[in-house]
Amino acid sequence: MSIGFFSYFPLDNKKFLHYVPILFSFFNGRGVNMRNKYLSSIEQETTPFESSEEAWFWYCLCEKEKSNGRSQHRSKITRPCETTDIFIAVKKLLRLGILKPYHIKVLAKYGFQQVPPHPHFGDSSTICRLWQEALDFLERLLIKKGIVFNS
Repeated sequence: MSIGFFSYFPLDNKKFLHYVPILFSFFNGRGVNMRNKYLSSIEQETTPFESSEEAWFWYCLCEKEKSNGRSQHRSKITRPCETTDIFIAVKKLLRLGILKPYHIKVLAKYGFQQVPPHPHFGDSSTICRLWQEALDFLERLLIKKGIVFNS
């Protein structure tokens, strides 16, 4: 028999269902209402991003506001993801070796400036290439997840 949290609540026991609201209130501090709030946010109509570049700039803007003490970036458009979804996608690409640390460095620098690199503004062609490579890899993953619109 396994020792752990769920060993106290066998799944075939009907009493387990009695403890579900208690578990929600224990972990969330909000009870079952947290589940209802989550489901209502899923049912909202969302607008996917046009490109991975737009998604990346949105992620960087939200992170910048979070570091400045604001709780969340407010917009009239409801997005199909949270900022952590973008972060997890980039982390996955980095872990798989598709993105390299120098890709991340370029993404971070220009993402937090909210301006893509461009040769007319003195950025090297290598930086522009790294930026485009990183966003191309990211776009493929975000299209699969439904975060970026598949054009």
